[in-house]
Amino acid sequence: MSHATWLPNVQLHFDVVSCPVCHTPNAQRVVNLILYNSVTQKEISGPPGMPQFESMGGAPAATPPGLDPTTLMTLLMTLNGQGVEGKTGIRGRLEVRTGVEDHQLTFAAKAISNCDTCHRKGAAAFQSVEISVAGPAGIPIHYGANQNVLSSALSLDSVGGFYAIGGSRITFLDVLFVLALFVAIGGCGVHMIARWAIGRYFPPSPDEQHKG
Repeated sequence: MSHATWLPNVQLHFDVVSCPVCHTPNAQRVVNLILYNSVTQKEISGPPGMPQFESMGGAPAATPPGLDPTTLMTLLMTLNGQGVEGKTGIRGRLEVRTGVEDHQLTFAAKAISNCDTCHRKGAAAFQSVEISVAGPAGIPIHYGANQNVLSSALSLDSVGGFYAIGGSRITFLDVLFVLALFVAIGGCGVHMIARWAIGRYFPPSPDEQHKG
């Protein structure tokens, strides 16, 4: 069966989800946030002096282990300083954790086809997050990140492009959407009430009615 017959936004899914994620149902999954250069369109090498992406934001002890949203934002600001050619950005991709699992593909009939597997709150696929850069010989080097980088308001500029409806939700965006909805509904309501009040208490004169 063709993916296009049941999978919405097929090309988008292919861009941000590796095939083994669905075709290896029992594999562990991880969100890989890849640092890349906008000019070369290639994965960048590890930033000098920051081999382990030490926390530069002074994150509190209660913060989950791994690179946090503040550190990620600071890292990108550092990499995109003045005089740097090309902007360093992030490409998010859902992958399986190991190369072994990458090759344990199952038959298409047994592949994951239930959208709720990923598109629900607390989906297992988004509990593990990594940051990756190009290592020697181009082999990626992965560093751990905590899952807050997918849902923090501080991550809007960095991982805003990797937003799985239901699976990775940035609460700040949800709040803005609800506020915009209330403003739109409220604006329509005020407009209708104003028109009714004007017609009720300030009816048009006979001359205006005749002109109408």
